[in-house]
Amino acid sequence: MNFQQEVILTPKSSGYQYWIAQNLLQDRLGLSDNYLRFVRNTYKNSVPPALRSRSILPATGKSWRWTRINGQFYYDYDYIPNRAPKYYKASINIDQLTRQCQYQPVRNQIIHYINEYYTETARQYPPRNALARQAVQNHIGTPNCQPV
Repeated sequence: MNFQQEVILTPKSSGYQYWIAQNLLQDRLGLSDNYLRFVRNTYKNSVPPALRSRSILPATGKSWRWTRINGQFYYDYDYIPNRAPKYYKASINIDQLTRQCQYQPVRNQIIHYINEYYTETARQYPPRNALARQAVQNHIGTPNCQPV
């Protein structure tokens, strides 16, 4: 399943960090590819050379902080400029965008996958140790898990 998200939320110390997709910025703000390429280059040049190879560039205090995820560019909402005459940040209603995006934390998806995989594996290969067998029975809730 490969779909492009308009907003990506990542946890930070005080709430969440919003990453806005480039295509959403182009649609809502009327920005061109050339302009966004220019601001990406400008921001990357403000980052120290040793840190330019990171997947998420560090915050330098300059506007238009960006990252590339799955071949698509995303821009940090906190670093989108809100100066005259354009007021880009004010033109994006972040509350409306976050209500539209269906966010499920990645951690919960991973835990769900592990529990599902572990349960399936435990049923196929029950443990030979009685203590481990009891732990597996408690986890998957099946009383008939017997060693092979």
